[in-house]
Amino acid sequence: MAITIELSFRNLERSEFIEDNIKQRCKRLESLSDEITFCHVVVSAPHQHQHKGNHYEVHVELRVPGTELAVTKNTGVSDAHEDLYVALRDAFEALERQLNRWKEKRRSDVKEHSRPPRPEVPDEP
Repeated sequence: MAITIELSFRNLERSEFIEDNIKQRCKRLESLSDEITFCHVVVSAPHQHQHKGNHYEVHVELRVPGTELAVTKNTGVSDAHEDLYVALRDAFEALERQLNRWKEKRRSDVKEHSRPPRPEVPDEP
């Protein structure tokens, strides 16, 4: 089943290279889980500084049965997101981790902490 991908650009021109990169990353997510129904990606360049490079912000929402997974990778204090492909990589890697955690919960593979055994109470005569 192919994921329905909705792609938006804000303060940024649409690019085939960026679209292809996003589609490849969505296909990777689809290979991890066939239960994904929808993916919405917003790529924006919110700060237009003239003295420094633009910082990019990537917001990805993924719909799976019962919930929505979402990740926003924004500029923060790091200059790493001056490169759009780094911002895309970070956002999709974070979403992949969320998807894996969701799958573990769904399969009930979540690790349970062991509890110490309760002391036995002697029966009263």
